[in-house]
Amino acid sequence: MSSYVFPVSGDYKISSFFGLRNIGLAGATTNHQGIDIAVPSGTAVLSAFSGTVSKSGFDNTRGYYMEVDSGNGLTSVYQHLSGFVAKLGQSVAAGQKIANSGNTGLSTGSHLHFSILQDGKAVDPLKYTGSGSTDSLGDLIDTEQLTETIKKYWWAIAIGLVGLALIKK
Repeated sequence: MSSYVFPVSGDYKISSFFGLRNIGLAGATTNHQGIDIAVPSGTAVLSAFSGTVSKSGFDNTRGYYMEVDSGNGLTSVYQHLSGFVAKLGQSVAAGQKIANSGNTGLSTGSHLHFSILQDGKAVDPLKYTGSGSTDSLGDLIDTEQLTETIKKYWWAIAIGLVGLALIKK
């Protein structure tokens, strides 16, 4: 696999993580297929891996989006863009600017939705952090959001800990 570069540099926070998340409707959740990186519109979006721009366009939900096919079933996806730099069919290097972040499509604010697909299945992009990125995971976590999630689900955490204690006996 080619080396990995986090798709934005500079000051940013993860505003929504991969996996189940609350969508604000009476406890309803959705399975978030990537991470949302809160950045101002126009922030440079970098290709996470070397590859070829296999798709780019507009969708009412994803807004302006781009996909980079890196071979071996690995695809990186960039959504809610404000504009493209790389062109469809263009070869790009890991770390090369391919687009600008934005607030297009179904979006609650300026950010980059970033996904990684392995053989068509979404995987957590943060599992790649540390395999070439200079960012530490602590810098990526939105501690305010984490604190709110812990406050909201403290009871589930407590039940899980009690369950673990009972299993260990």
